[in-house]
Amino acid sequence: MKCDWKNKSRDLKTAQDILSKYYDDEDDVRIDLADLAIMKIPNIPVRRANWVMELEEVFEKEYGYREGANVLKKVMTEIITSGHTLH
Repeated sequence: MKCDWKNKSRDLKTAQDILSKYYDDEDDVRIDLADLAIMKIPNIPVRRANWVMELEEVFEKEYGYREGANVLKKVMTEIITSGHTLH
């Protein structure tokens, strides 16, 4: 599957900059995957980490609502998998 992501390096750098604001002094950053859960069930509040919400806001401003959401998904996948397929 080909993934067309023209601004991958820039988007990942943006994520790195935002994450460093929240985890700047920690040597071993562990991200709680529960903070990454995105539910599509209406009227159910979902708790997400502040850095996730900030990333979402930045990408929505940069790309618009729909494409910003897609970029956020790509960035989160890259962060979680370090670029490798999970099995």
